[in-house]
Amino acid sequence: MNEIKYSSVGQGFSLADMNNKVSNRYKKRIRLKNFNYKGIYRYFITLCTFQKRKIFNDNSLVTWLIDVLREKSKLFRFKVWAYCFMPNHLHLLLEGEDYSSDMKKFISSFKQHTGYYYKKKMGGRF
Repeated sequence: MNEIKYSSVGQGFSLADMNNKVSNRYKKRIRLKNFNYKGIYRYFITLCTFQKRKIFNDNSLVTWLIDVLREKSKLFRFKVWAYCFMPNHLHLLLEGEDYSSDMKKFISSFKQHTGYYYKKKMGGRF
C-alpha cells in the first residue's frame, strides 16, 4: 500500500504518493480563508476553459471576451492592468478601484455572462 504524504503547493496542498507523483484528483484550495476579496487590492486570476479545451485560438471569441471584460470591470469598479489569453485559459491582473470593489462578484458575473452566451451560441460549456 502506498503511503500518502502531504506537500505544500502555493495556497493549498496536493496529495503525493511514495514516488512523488502528484494526484490529479485533489483540487487545491484557491481562496484565502478569512478574506472577503472586497476593496482596493490587486489580484492575479487564472480562468480555465471547461475540460481545458483550447478555444481561445478564435480571435472573434477573444475580442468578444475582452469587450465583456471591459464592461464588467467598469460595472464592478476594477482596473484590468493586464490580461493574457492562452489556448485553454485566461490570466488577469486586476485591482479594485474602491472599497466596494468585490472581486468574487466581478469574476462570477463575468463567468456567468460569458458562459451563458457561449452555450447559447456554441451549444457547449465554456
